[in-house]
Amino acid sequence: MSEKPAPPHAGPPPWLDAATIRAMVAARERMLTWGRDALAAAEAARDVALAHYPALPLPMIAEAVAAVVPDPLGLGGGAGAGQGAAGPVADGWRPVGPDDVAQSITYALRFDERGKPRRTGSDHLAPLAATHLVRCLALAGFVVVRQAPGPLDAAAGA
Repeated sequence: MSEKPAPPHAGPPPWLDAATIRAMVAARERMLTWGRDALAAAEAARDVALAHYPALPLPMIAEAVAAVVPDPLGLGGGAGAGQGAAGPVADGWRPVGPDDVAQSITYALRFDERGKPRRTGSDHLAPLAATHLVRCLALAGFVVVRQAPGPLDAAAGA
């Protein structure tokens, strides 16, 4: 029981107190012991950080979580760090890179469901809003996944 947990990959931020780090590590270990994946462990650590510091901005919460769960997706740089699709998350699903998400949101803001341009005059604002939304989603720990193409989709693209 006196065994200390493995030190986090990145050093904890200087503003983060030891009690919060211990609670976040305990939440991470509890999720991993229960057979949950690293994303669930990161979410549990984020919840602890938010409980200890409810008024803290999301980038600082993300910094604290990265100190305890450095790479929940196994992408080599942390969740939401700008990587593209790395591999399957579950059967037939794969993570989507932030550029793909931003392009999809930009298209949705500029065109309606029939592909006709919207008459809002926000052609210049759509990419900015999409980039900001993707950044906020990444800081909040969201991962966007896309279904892998099936056999009919792959044949149609060839």
